[in-house]
This record gives sequence, C-alpha cells and structure tokens, in this order.
Amino acid sequence: MEERRTTKITPSNPWKIAFLSLVGVIVIALFIMVMLLLAPTKTPEVKPASKTSEQPLLVSVTPSQASKAVNYALSQQSDAKRTFQLKKESQLTGEITVLGKEVPYTLLLKPEVTKGGNLRFEATKVKAGRLRLPLTLVLSGINASHSLPDWIQVDAVNHVIDVYLTKLPLEDFQIKVKALNWEQNQVQLALYYKESEKQ
Repeated sequence: MEERRTTKITPSNPWKIAFLSLVGVIVIALFIMVMLLLAPTKTPEVKPASKTSEQPLLVSVTPSQASKAVNYALSQQSDAKRTFQLKKESQLTGEITVLGKEVPYTLLLKPEVTKGGNLRFEATKVKAGRLRLPLTLVLSGINASHSLPDWIQVDAVNHVIDVYLTKLPLEDFQIKVKALNWEQNQVQLALYYKESEKQ
C-alpha cells in the first residue's frame, strides 16, 4: 500500500513575512511623505481647518530623521544657510545681519508639544560669534532677514517660535505631533486624513 504523505502548510510564516514587509514599506513611505509634506510651497496659504478622520495613522520617526526633513524644508524656502537639530536641547544655526554685517548665530531651543499637536520652541540661549546679543534682537533678526512660511511664527518678545504643523497647506492630510520621546529616540506623529465635505 502506498503511504500518502501529507504536508502541513503553516500559514503563519508566509503571513508573518508579508505583514512585516508591508510594515516596512509603510514606514519608508511615511518617512518620505513627511519629508515632502514639511517642504513649504512657493506661496503657502493657510486654509481653514477642514473635517478630518477620527482615527489617525500613527508613525514614529527619529529626531535625526525629523531634523533632515526640517532642513530640507528650510533649504527649499530660501538661500539662507540654516541648520536645525531636533533634540532635547534643540539648535538652530544660521546668520543674521547686524549693523550691515553677517553674524553667525547658534540658538538653543527647548521643544514641547502643544495641546493642538503643534510644536513650540522656547529660546533659552544664543551664541552670536564673539558678540553678546540679547535673544529678542536675534529672534527679531531671524524674523526680518528670513522669509518664513505662514505656519512658522516668531514671537521675539516672549522668546518663542511656534511651528503650526496643523496649518501646513496639505490637500489630503493633517499632521499632529503626539509626543517627543527622548528616552526612546522617537518623534511620534499622527496623520489625519481630510474627509471631503459634500454640500
């Protein structure tokens, strides 16, 4: 008699491989999307808030990846040389014009997430070459010498820079920051899909 050999197919392994592959593709695609979304348009317009989905798509990037996205956006905005590093004590470096001369500066910032899912940076210290310049003067110089999009607001008096990610001129999504987790080296983002309103 011939013995029939039965092979047991375990669907867990193929499904697991497919799932992990899908997750990898989604993470890479979302990182590229975030980089593109942070790039300002030529004529940024702040549109009124539209209805968004209740369940967001959650994604985590590293502070280094977020810094690269911001630096790409800054490079697309103007020819001014500026570099941003997102970390527990963030840094913004660049040049401002003081008495007709270009003075390099390094601005130290303390980031925090607002209730609305935006970012607020409190300026704590400034280094401007060999000069001792007050924070108000440097922030006023940044606001005057750099063309900033509408979703970045500089409050020179209170030493605050607000980055309104929720006001980015995006057609399909709205971005909110959920948390800055320095211990796990993660920036947690939420992407809300904008639902089309039928009239």
